[in-house]
Parts: sequence; C-alpha cells; structure tokens
Amino acid sequence: MQQLKTAADNALILFDKNQEEYPLIVTDYEGIRRIRTVSQIMAEGAEDIAITGNGIINGNGHLWRPVKQFKMTERQWKRLLTQSEYVIDSKEGGVWVPTKSIYDARYEGEVFPDTSVSLRMQFPEEQERSICETSRRENGMKTAVIGVGNMGSRYAALVQDGRIDGLELAALTRVRGTYRDMLLPSIEAGIPVYESADDLFGAMESGELALDAVIIATPHYAHEELAVRAFRNGLHVLCDKPSGVYSRQARVMEETAAETGRVFGMVFNQRVLPVHKQLHDLVRSGKYGALKRVNWVVTDWYRPNQYYTSSSWHATWDKDGGGVLLNQCPHNLDLLQWICGMPVRVQGFCHEGHFHDIEVEDDVTAYLEWENGATGTFITSTGDAPGINRLEISLEEAMIVCEGGKLRIGELQQEMGCKEAEYRAASTDFFRKIKGTWQEIVPPKEEDPYQKVLQGFADACLERGANIAPGTEGRKSLLIGNAIYLSSWEHRMVELPQPGTQAELVFEKLFEKHLQEKRSEK
Repeated sequence: MQQLKTAADNALILFDKNQEEYPLIVTDYEGIRRIRTVSQIMAEGAEDIAITGNGIINGNGHLWRPVKQFKMTERQWKRLLTQSEYVIDSKEGGVWVPTKSIYDARYEGEVFPDTSVSLRMQFPEEQERSICETSRRENGMKTAVIGVGNMGSRYAALVQDGRIDGLELAALTRVRGTYRDMLLPSIEAGIPVYESADDLFGAMESGELALDAVIIATPHYAHEELAVRAFRNGLHVLCDKPSGVYSRQARVMEETAAETGRVFGMVFNQRVLPVHKQLHDLVRSGKYGALKRVNWVVTDWYRPNQYYTSSSWHATWDKDGGGVLLNQCPHNLDLLQWICGMPVRVQGFCHEGHFHDIEVEDDVTAYLEWENGATGTFITSTGDAPGINRLEISLEEAMIVCEGGKLRIGELQQEMGCKEAEYRAASTDFFRKIKGTWQEIVPPKEEDPYQKVLQGFADACLERGANIAPGTEGRKSLLIGNAIYLSSWEHRMVELPQPGTQAELVFEKLFEKHLQEKRSEK
C-alpha cells in the first residue's frame, strides 16, 4: 500500500489558493462523462493509497466548489457575487460558480462522442450538504467563546446578537449567573455549554463539535495553552489582553499561529478609538519630525479594596501574574509602542501593595529610552483619585497632548526661517523662546470598539480585511511590561531584546526565574 502520511499529529494540510491549480478536466462522475474541477488529491493508474494520521485537510473549497442560491441567506449570496459574478440557471434557482471557465463549460453545451449526455453541473444530495457546510464556514464561522466571565460574555453577546458579520456562536464554556441570562437565547437554542475548555476541545477532537474559531477570555496564564491547542486543531484565535503573563507565552502563540497558517488576533480595542488613530497617524507620518519625549500619566484605573477581594485569583502572582501593569495597562503599553515605537531600554519602579492590601504592584513609575535618543516616563496606579489620563508627546516641530478624548497640537513657528534644531544651534539670543500656535481637535467617539475588533478578526479570517491588532502585537506590549518588572526586581536598567534573537531567550529565562520566585513566596 502506498501511503501519504501527515507530518505529525494535528497537522494541517492546506491546499493552494491559486485557482490555476484547479483546472477543468474531462472525467467520469457517478458513471456520467462530465467536465469537472480536477481533484485536489489525485493519481492516475494507482491503487491502494491511504492518507493516515490525525490532522485537518483544508481544501480551500471557495476557489472551486459551486454553491446553490437556495442554500444561502440573501446576505451570504450577495457576498458570493462580489467574489464571482457567474451564476448558472437551474430548475432550483441560481448556482454560483467561482470561475468563468466553469460557467463557460456549462453553457457551451458540449457533447462527447461516446455519450448523449450534455456536460452540465449536477449536485447529488451528499454534495449539496457539503457545499452548504463550506458556505456556512466561509460566511458564518462557527465560533466558541472560552471563558464566559465579564469580558467573554460581552464578546459572546456581540456574536449571538448578529453584530459580527461572519461569526456564528457555536459553543461556550462555564456560563454562570447574570452571564447566563445574557446568553440565554443561545443556550435555549441548543448552543452547547462545556464545563471547561478541555471538555470543549475534547468534543471537537472527537468530532462531536465543529468549530472554525475561538475567542479566549480566561485568566492570563491559560492563554498560551488554549491558543496553541486551538491552532493545532486548525482554529483561528482571538485572544483577550494580555497574550500571557510572560513574553515567551506570546512568542509561542505567535510561532504556532504562523506554523499552522491560522489567523491570530488580540483584543486591543483602544486602537479603534478615533482619538488614538489620529494620534498614531500624526506621530507616525513624520509631519512634525522625530520623537523627542513621551510623558504618560494614567492614574484613572482607580480600584477599591473590594475589587481585589472579589475573586481568589485577583492580585496574586500565582494566579493573576501581576497587578496594574499586567491587568489594566496592557492597553496603554500597546498604544505606547503602536504610536511611538518600541523603546530599547527601561528602568522600572513597581511598588507592591502601596495603596491596597495585595501582594502585587498597584503603583508603577517607569523611565524609557528609544533608539533615537528620545526619552519618556510612564506612571500608573490603582490608588490615585480622582486620577488622570494624560499623554504628552514632544516631537521636533510640535507638542501633542492627548487627554479627555481630545488632541491639542502646539505647532512650532519657524524662527529665523529655520526649524527648531537649526535655530537652537544658530541663535545668539540667550532667552528668546520659540513661539507656537495651538489647535484643538475633537475626534468623534467610537460607540462600540469591541465590535470593531471582533469584526476585524472575522474579516481577517475570511480574507476580506485585516485584524485591528494582529497577534504579533501582543508580544511587544508584554515585552515592555516584563522589562519594567525585571528592572524593578533587579534594581537596574534593562535592555529590551529584539524578537527572534538569542538575547530574547536569555531575557525570557531571567524574567521567568524571578516570576517563579514571586509565585513561591506566597
């Protein structure tokens, strides 16, 4: 017996997306001579061939399979027509085909000499079911939410209520109390609820449950294990922030997504806020020159003691993995590197239990440096009231202040007909200051940034758009946070390693050594 074996358990065989690889051929199908798309796995003059092993075969059927109109919703049918305009008329209605060559083969009415049967598309019932399933997967991906707590229930409700075009709620885990009430329509409709993620994956791996994607909203330490298992099962993954507790987790998730060819996204919803998008574009455009200084005070994360005592895993090194830096600030650290670029070194000061009776940090001050010599500070806490969220970015030709959903831009006027750096070098006036003109910009508000993030994820999976934050971004913010912790623990400046280098592996081991010591203290 000839054998084509998958490379390893849970391997993924993904067929080519080049339509030229699926030409039309003349062949026999159910005893009738027809024109059909070439089979993806085929051999001539061979027998006793087996494909063995555990894995997934993704045939990219949308490139070659026909779809009947009556099997689709109106919205799904319209979406198909944006991919191909070719529709064959039949007694049951329209049949969409992905290429002109398939369309022409049907309507040229060719008849082979050895048969009186005209070449035409025919659909056995089994094939109809398969086509219908392919259509659902491509236009309404079956999605599970793992971890239906505060945030997981919110994501599940967005999918349940039909607010994410392309996602269909297919399974949940551990739904309790008010969260169950929120998702009752889906539960009563028969959506399975599993006691654990392990039970959910077990059902999928046994063939009981069909999925295309998962949204992970569990405690931080579990993110890596769940994401890797999902990728290995051929699923796309959207992960709540942060990617994990230590940067190696983010790296492994990123590498596994690339290895399996699955889409990986992060829930960094603050990127979609118009005020942050406009700030990003202003800084990254280079309109006002290079970065000089960054100062960000974000102390509006105020939390009472009851917040920390409401759960046994809150504010613990062993279960939560950290305090304000890991729980509240991944969004801020993500925005910091997204807008200003990655710093190259940090000096951190993390004060544990400063304002609350907890073992992790609730007060952080960090000093940062960038490759071009720019410097910055990042200050955050959960014990300051009333607290502020004020980001100041100094560029060569302007100062930008982001606060309260508004941008204030102080644009420098040219003195002596030259830019600030040139004036500073040439001026003989010891005390003359360069003047500037200030303008205020009030961008519109974004009503539901989480909806935008989930929609971006769905679009990326269906290859019609891009993730708001690709999974690779989760590693960056986690590296910054880990470096601030490590610096505080070792009382020294810490260099941020370049991803993919030996220095990154050394950094990972050192951070995890200290973290394990913290976990063992309690």
